[in-house]
Parts: sequence; structure tokens; C-alpha cells
Amino acid sequence: DVAPSGKPTSQVPTKDYVAGDRGTITYINTAIGGWTSQDAINYKATFLEDQIRNYGCDLFVVALGMNDGAVDPSVTKNNVQTIVDSVYTLAPNAAVALTSTMVPNPDGIGWYGNQDQQEAQLKALATAYRRSGRICDISCMTSVSLAVLERKDFNDYSGNNINHPNDFFGRLYAQNLVQLILGYDNLG
Repeated sequence: DVAPSGKPTSQVPTKDYVAGDRGTITYINTAIGGWTSQDAINYKATFLEDQIRNYGCDLFVVALGMNDGAVDPSVTKNNVQTIVDSVYTLAPNAAVALTSTMVPNPDGIGWYGNQDQQEAQLKALATAYRRSGRICDISCMTSVSLAVLERKDFNDYSGNNINHPNDFFGRLYAQNLVQLILGYDNLG
């Protein structure tokens, strides 16, 4: 959402939680469609830091990059690192799941750029965090989307035939994230 001033607005969800036998899970989605990783940096105090101060953070999932196709992949990596560093400053014991973006339509005009090169940068970032003792890993959705493209047309897994996943590919995002968090040995 964007206010009349042009500044994005954030609303804290009041019903995005699930109470279960083993505790309560609160889900806060601060994503804004169309944002670049630089936009996330520009508003991280409002859309990230305030939320962590108010609600804490056990798991932080960052999925940026689709709208960074025109910038060098190292810029996306550095911006993601700035965001993750803010998370670790406010929640030192948080686990972080980096998520590389699916590739946009290879035949699309104006969307396909450097997205397919970001995953390697994010892998290196996750490795560096782990070596420093942080809990961080990556869900490699770029690799998954490229593998799917070997056998399927882009419109078979896109919701808009440009750069958004459909429900099938959304499930692949979710399955990869669950596997990343729990591991194959814990699925069952």
C-alpha cells in the first residue's frame, strides 16, 4: 500500500497467527509488490526494524531480487546483507532463510536481466553467515525454476506469464522453504 504522499504504509496484521499445542506462530509479511532490494533498504526502519522490536523474530525469510534484474547481482547481495544484518542486530538468535528468485519469462521484454546470477551471490552470503556462527541458509528457487524450464513452458508455472508464480510454483516455493527449515529427515 502507498499513502497519498507516495510513502509506503505498513499495517501490522492482527489475525496472522496460529495457536497450536506447541505454541503460537505469528506471521508478518512486510513485502510490497514491485519493490527492489534498494526499496527494502530505504524503508527497513519502518517495515522491518519496528516489526522485530514489537514482535521479535525467530525466523526471517527474505525473498528479494525479481525487481533487481537491471542491477549487478552483487548489489542485490549487498542489499540483502544490509537487511539481514539489521535482523541479526535486533534478533541475534534468529534463523534466516534467504530465497533466491525464480527467473522471469526468458521471452519477456524488459523483465529478464541478472536474476539468474543472484543465487550464487546469496549462496556465498549464507555460507559466510554460517561460518560466523549465524543460522542462515538458502532456498534456491532460481535453480528450481531453471530446472522446471527444461521441461515446461514458462506459462505452465507463471501466474502472469511475466514474473509471478502460479499456485503450482507457489507450492514449490513453500515446499522448498519447509524442507530448508525442517530438513528431509524431519518431514514425515
